[in-house]
Amino acid sequence: MITSDQTGRQRERAFTLIELLVVIAIIALLIGILLPSLGSARNIARSVVCQTRHKSMATGQSVYMLDNEDYYAGRNTSGLFFRIDYLLWITDPEENTPTTPTTWMDWISPVLGTEMSMPIPRPERTMFIFNSFADPASIVYNNARFGNASDRDRFEELIFGIGVRQISYLSPASFHYYPTTDAANRASRRTTVRTKRFGNRHPEVAGFDFTTEFQAPDRFIPRVDIVARDTTSKVISHCGTRFYDPRTRELDFDISPTPTYFGSFHSSSPSYNASTEFGREFWQRRGAPGPDLTNVDLTFRHPSEALNAGMFDGSVRVIKSSEAWSDPAPWWPSGSVYTGRGEPTPEIQAKFSVGDELP
Repeated sequence: MITSDQTGRQRERAFTLIELLVVIAIIALLIGILLPSLGSARNIARSVVCQTRHKSMATGQSVYMLDNEDYYAGRNTSGLFFRIDYLLWITDPEENTPTTPTTWMDWISPVLGTEMSMPIPRPERTMFIFNSFADPASIVYNNARFGNASDRDRFEELIFGIGVRQISYLSPASFHYYPTTDAANRASRRTTVRTKRFGNRHPEVAGFDFTTEFQAPDRFIPRVDIVARDTTSKVISHCGTRFYDPRTRELDFDISPTPTYFGSFHSSSPSYNASTEFGREFWQRRGAPGPDLTNVDLTFRHPSEALNAGMFDGSVRVIKSSEAWSDPAPWWPSGSVYTGRGEPTPEIQAKFSVGDELP
């Protein structure tokens, strides 16, 4: 038998419906307060991991430069061998190594392939770069492939089996291409590549054959002592994603071993308003039916609309979108001149006059 005193104690311990609802409301309020903080902390952690990736890439380029007379890896250095030897590498696995470029634009394999123990076959190494060596903030997956290759079937097996994350890291094409087609042709005639199968050959050296808002000096070559008067100010790697099509809302990557222009490893400049990676007017250039800044969001994916960048001296910087659109100096060689042509951003048009030179 329960006494009146025991009944009172039971009533004191029990929750009323109102008290329960208050507790639930307090918990919900605390979750609402804490979740943004947790999300912010997660985004900061992702950015820190990404910065360590850029540090590794910048350091890898420095080591590559030490071994290659100050030339850094890219389309017109490590990529020169690719077109000539591509079939040899595909048909003879012994000719392939973790540092063999996956395309003639690939500068990541030559500088980190051995250090990261990357797979040797081209499709598997491509997946490693895009998936395993990815920026943690690269959370969108490609939903299409572009281009063709003799190993296409293997690429499709991997795409179907594990998926391919958005491209994480690019390098400014202005630091890899010769400033004009004429300059590239002169460089090609001066360059000889020795291969086992074909002997001495003059490789296909790439130059800008389209209008750009800035033009590198004619003497420019992809060598660190020519790039900059101050290597702390020039970007060798940066966050960026190619290629989003606002018409179809598809994100794809190029499997071709010899892609046109930039492929999956080089980028245009943020000062170009219709840039695939950075441009706020890219959707108009592609003929999309309405405003679409997905390409901008995929590139400036870190807190405060920023991207991370590795510099030629091995340091790492956080660059906000507003800074990237208004300051071209980190993205072009010293001595580059503003042409006023092409589609410069409004910030660049307001800041520069034709003939102005970059530090």
